Amino acid sequence: MIASLGSALESIWSGVLAAVPTLLGIFIVVSIATTVAGVLMHAIVNDEPVDLSWKNVSCQTLELVGIFFTCVTQLMHFSLSAPTFRSHSPCKTPIILVPGYHMNRWSLLPLQYYLYRCGFENIWAINNPMRKDDILIFADELHQKVEEYYELCGQQKIMLIGHSMGGLISRHYMDKYGTTKIKGQISLGTPYRGTKTYRLARGRQGKQFKPGSEVCNITTAPKVPHLIIWSTRDWIVVPCPNGHLDDSNEMVITDAGHVGMLVSVPVFRRVHTLLTELEQNDTSTLFEHNSVQVDEGQQAHG
Repeated sequence: MIASLGSALESIWSGVLAAVPTLLGIFIVVSIATTVAGVLMHAIVNDEPVDLSWKNVSCQTLELVGIFFTCVTQLMHFSLSAPTFRSHSPCKTPIILVPGYHMNRWSLLPLQYYLYRCGFENIWAINNPMRKDDILIFADELHQKVEEYYELCGQQKIMLIGHSMGGLISRHYMDKYGTTKIKGQISLGTPYRGTKTYRLARGRQGKQFKPGSEVCNITTAPKVPHLIIWSTRDWIVVPCPNGHLDDSNEMVITDAGHVGMLVSVPVFRRVHTLLTELEQNDTSTLFEHNSVQVDEGQQAHG
């Protein structure tokens, strides 16, 4: 019996050793193919030649890294309990990170770790429900998380940070349930006005990305301190300005694409800047509406 068990464990271990490099190889191929497709899609939609400049190559390399990372995180869709509120944290602001379309809490791990190292220790990255297929329902689920975390953190207002669809979820939550428990919002690559690539998405939530739908018809800035980050090299949000909101405090970047934002240190720095200002100042006087165009490698200072 012991010999049989040892043989079974050896077989399992051999299978793991064979599967891991195979999966990594598949992820690398998928990442490269997706990045190339994104570059071609961007050129076709904008009726322009493929940009072969070093700046764009650098941007797309970051996009490739982001796509590979999100492929890996698809294998980890479990969630952990909310962390205990750390009242002695250097930065006490509670933060909820909301992932994008068919992503999970692990896709936001680089940003979460960066902010944690900056002193923001009260961070909770959540998953959107896997068995539900409606952005408005996701907003209701976020409401439950906000209520839970608000009480957990001693009724301190919460900062919402959402990538892509996560920004839509956060905005529809605020529109439906109000902002009395929200300190501010940051969105990364969110298609507020919809995207023409909705045809490539699946399910009801995919159709909700259609420009002018009941979900993607947002044109104005939220009524809380905020930062809207969108990229001129975004191949998911098409056309790119559909990530823009009128009269908003925004950062327009050119050195990271839609998925590259998830691993972009310059983007992380700007997010950190806003969070620090909210932590240290009276939010009623912060962030007068403005729009900033950011050149490659530069940061916006709104």
